[in-house]
Amino acid sequence: MKNDNIEQYKFNVGQKIYFKEEKKPYTVKACDSRYVVCTKPFNLKKTVFYTILDTFKNMRGTENLIFYMGFETTEECNDALLRL
Repeated sequence: MKNDNIEQYKFNVGQKIYFKEEKKPYTVKACDSRYVVCTKPFNLKKTVFYTILDTFKNMRGTENLIFYMGFETTEECNDALLRL
């Protein structure tokens, strides 16, 4: 999705997002006019993978806090959105 212009998309909580390099979709857990917080299950560790989209910079990445976990619940994803 890095090469796509993600600024043109409208995101909604609960929406599934597919990335070219991954087989399983992420689910939008929280979003505002700029950021989109998404997760997908990581069953082996009984947790989730997460990614954050910055629609203004057309980038996908993670939060820049060291050793920060906390994207398992919708509330934690909303808290992450507030930190951004």
